[in-house]
Amino acid sequence: MSGSTPTVAGTDRYRAFKAWVSTPLTEPPRISVVIPAYNEEWRILPTVGAIATHLSARGEPWELVVADDGSSDSTVALLQDLRFPNLRVLVADRNRGKGSAVRRGVAAARGRYVLFADADQSTPIEQFDRLLALITDEGYDVVVGSRAARGAAVHSKSLLRKVLSRGLRILVSAGFGVKVADTQCGFKLFTADAARSLFALQVVDGFSFDLEVLYLASRLGLRTAEEPVEWIDAPGSTVDAAKVSLQFLADLVRIRLHDLRGGYRQRPALPASEAPHTADAAEAGEVADAADGPGVPAATGMSARPVARPDENVTTAPGPAARRSAAPGAAEPPPVPPAGPDPAPQPVEQSTERPAPAPAPRHTHGPVPLSLSREVAPR
Repeated sequence: MSGSTPTVAGTDRYRAFKAWVSTPLTEPPRISVVIPAYNEEWRILPTVGAIATHLSARGEPWELVVADDGSSDSTVALLQDLRFPNLRVLVADRNRGKGSAVRRGVAAARGRYVLFADADQSTPIEQFDRLLALITDEGYDVVVGSRAARGAAVHSKSLLRKVLSRGLRILVSAGFGVKVADTQCGFKLFTADAARSLFALQVVDGFSFDLEVLYLASRLGLRTAEEPVEWIDAPGSTVDAAKVSLQFLADLVRIRLHDLRGGYRQRPALPASEAPHTADAAEAGEVADAADGPGVPAATGMSARPVARPDENVTTAPGPAARRSAAPGAAEPPPVPPAGPDPAPQPVEQSTERPAPAPAPRHTHGPVPLSLSREVAPR
């Protein structure tokens, strides 16, 4: 209504948002959001605004890590200009692929829970709350946002994508024993330990990395749940579905051969306590290298290797001296984060409401070593 005053709840959300974009955290983040980005100059600011608005209103410490994948447009410059103290931008020297970007982002994440989300907001950030509840309340290690599970709300998915997705799903189930109905949705939540374990072993740089991660989750006996989500086919996508599908088939062979050759058992792991999960490690801009990067405890005879790889050159700059302070609770800002006379921001570190669908039965998997079990939760 024109001339109406903001609601108390709306004002609290806005205050929480303003606190997050202007005040460094005073404690380690509980939640890390990792966004891979490649030439996203038209979409990255609305995405940052939406995520910051929703997660800041939760009233708990969180951080945003954008892993740029060698963008040739102004994606990195736009993010750096924001100068948000709790946003870190990881900058790669060249384009390597989505899997590489997510791997670098996970290596830098400091939260107890790590969400990987696409830059185009195909899955609205509001879906995060239900995924987190499955981990905190039901003890899952990995929760997969699914467009194929019963109860999912999928909008504007092309016929070609539907056909290709169904065919690839059959191949994945038959060839890998992965019973997750939708391996490729770009909205997945991990515990920090699960994320470190999986991405320490993951090697695929392209779009097929999701399948590889879920295959490894089954091999490690991690408890995995599949939760229906809302998904919108975002306009402006540069992904060629047919080309990506051919690459996906090639990666299926690569993953299988890599496993048969013992590629997922390369190195003994370091204790989890030695992984860079503390504020000090992140503030120093430390990214693991191939010689002495962090490892993680392995299971079922599998061992981990360092998360970052020697060919993944990452530019780093000193981050804020203190990255700590929970936001208070805050009217909805516009999609693009507002600029204003905030306190003098710290330099950005480089290394780099749609309603949720109604609750529906979720598919759950695990923990059975070397294979995924399939349970269907009671209604």
